[in-house]
Amino acid sequence: MSEERDPINLLRHYRHDWLNRLQLISGYIDIGDVSKAREVINETINAAQNESKLSNLNIPGFAEDVLTFNWKGYSFTLQCDVVCETVWTGYDRPFQAFFRELTDFFEQFCFSGEHNDLQLMLSDDGTRKLSCHFAGLLHLNGSIYTEKKRIEDAFSPLISEWSIEEQESFVTFEIPINEAV
Repeated sequence: MSEERDPINLLRHYRHDWLNRLQLISGYIDIGDVSKAREVINETINAAQNESKLSNLNIPGFAEDVLTFNWKGYSFTLQCDVVCETVWTGYDRPFQAFFRELTDFFEQFCFSGEHNDLQLMLSDDGTRKLSCHFAGLLHLNGSIYTEKKRIEDAFSPLISEWSIEEQESFVTFEIPINEAV
């Protein structure tokens, strides 16, 4: 088992994140900013609820990639909202493969050191859908469009939308619910 997937290492990262959140809450309380402390508490509750929903979708490889993403030193942060309740058994591989390609794409073309953020939303209203919004600064050169085309070709027809601008990008990846994967 690699060190990255070692349960002790994973727990160490997770505990570090929780301690950071608790210290932030404590700091806001110490300076008397109870409203900011409540805001961090609500954000933490929301994040934990989304992590729980993601873990319950039965797409373990994708879930692990998403839950551990911010520990890996990318040039952007990741947030994930889960607005579905059904189990996604059998959809792990295509979602994980697309997620890895997409995050590698943004890592390659975003400006390091800028405030870059990737927001994911998983939903299942007629399709298993991964909606992605990248907010940050991207290098718009010929190779970004070549790489975008390569990814679109690799995942056609599952990418239903992909727009790229200098400071944001929207991507939607979806698989019809009744379609075998």
